[in-house]
Parts: sequence; C-alpha cells; structure tokens
Amino acid sequence: VYTLSLQDALPISGGGAYFRTSSPDLETVTIINNTASQGGGMYCDDAGNPLLLNVTISGNFTDNDGGGIFCNDDANPTLINSILWDNSPQEIYHNEDGEASSITISFSDIEGGESGIIINNNATINWEEGNIDANPLFVDIANGDYRLSDYSPAIGAGTATGAPTTDIDGNPPPNPLGSSPAMGAD
Repeated sequence: VYTLSLQDALPISGGGAYFRTSSPDLETVTIINNTASQGGGMYCDDAGNPLLLNVTISGNFTDNDGGGIFCNDDANPTLINSILWDNSPQEIYHNEDGEASSITISFSDIEGGESGIIINNNATINWEEGNIDANPLFVDIANGDYRLSDYSPAIGAGTATGAPTTDIDGNPPPNPLGSSPAMGAD
C-alpha cells in the first residue's frame, strides 16, 4: 500500500515508477502528481510487465509522451480495477520505435476510453470487459485527496476476482451497490 509522488524531481523517464525487465504486482497504489520527460506516472521498458490491481494514476505530466504510462520495447502492463485520469498529454502511450508492446485493461476507468491510448501502430490494446470512461469524482484533487466521492461511477464497478480485501487505508473498499469492489486505490 503506497502512494508514489516525486513532485520536486524531474527524472528523464518514469516520474512515479520505472519498470525495466521486471514484472511487479502493484496493489492499492496511487501514483499522483509526478513529472518526467517521458512517462510522467510510469515508464515500462524492455519487457517491463507490471500488474496494476486497484491502482490510481492521476495528475501526472510529461512534456513529451505518456502522461500516465509510457510503454517501450515489448512492455506489456495489465490493468485491473484501476483508474487513469487527468494525466497529460495522454493517459497511455506506446513508443513507435522498438519492439511492439501491448496493454491489457479490464474493469478500469480510462479517461478517453480506448482513444486515451496512443498505439502508434506498434501496440495491441486488449480492451476487455468492464471498462468505463467516466470522471471518477475524486474527493478533493486540489488538496491531494484521491479517495472516491460517494457519487463516483467507479464505486461497485470493479471485479472481485483477485481484488484486494482492503483499500489503501486498510478499510474495506466502498461497495454500496453489491458484491463488486470499487476501481482505484481508495
């Protein structure tokens, strides 16, 4: 359970996280308000294949590409119950050079939907069931509160399969609509 934010640093690649030839599982993590030259939130490189389960990536920025996630050289991240929102200039970007990459997304909230993902004819999007493109209605972004408000469309929109039993604060995830958990870290 982590929040990654390097607001005062300007790494070349991967402002919040950089995965090269590694396949970590990230569960209930927020990656917010980072800046880098590429991959403001996260940079996946050279078969960097993280599993993002109930992860929130928001408010990240790059002057170049991949405000949320930048994929390069056979990077193949998987997103489940995750939120990518308000990253600039794109939510997800696949580099046009190098080996082809892919991304698998299910039960996640991606700003712009599939259009929020730039593939440059060098990537495959596996857009699976349960994805939405709706403002997640965070409680108070200006003050760093990325919890979901009571009216968030991400509440009850996730999948229980493999989902954590607690959110980033150690509380049971909000679940007023039935048996499905919320998307995002909190």
